[in-house]
Amino acid sequence: MPRNFSTQIRRYPLNRPRLRGVAKGSILSSIRASVSSEDRYSISGDRYSGEVDEDGKPHGMGTLTFDEGGYYAGEFKHGKAHGQGTTHYPEFFTYVGEHRDGRSHGLGVSENHSTGEIYEGFVVNGMKHGRGKLVKSDGTVVKGTWEDNELVE
Repeated sequence: MPRNFSTQIRRYPLNRPRLRGVAKGSILSSIRASVSSEDRYSISGDRYSGEVDEDGKPHGMGTLTFDEGGYYAGEFKHGKAHGQGTTHYPEFFTYVGEHRDGRSHGLGVSENHSTGEIYEGFVVNGMKHGRGKLVKSDGTVVKGTWEDNELVE
């Protein structure tokens, strides 16, 4: 299994019209914004660079760098991670795959940096849910169906 997660992101043309602005508030809640000619956004200490919608919320392709050291790079929809993208926290985990409403949701690959485990499969609201494969740090492979992060069959 490849460890270079960035190569698994689908490439998108970036020739869409772009708006630039400064957004404030939480990415997980509504984001108020005023549109200007700046290239970066400050979101409660976090930094965003990319496309925005007519209200100044992240929308389209962009990168949100979290104040605590991680980042999300990929598609946004009206201020939330939505579509294909990568969430990476160096101390904790990397997830590459589908997102919905700001959470990992859909088909994806995640690596737990503290345990070395890699999960490939379906995720619902950030938890293993549905068919998937878990590769443990010792090389053991577990295939099955998960519900709320628990293996059920």
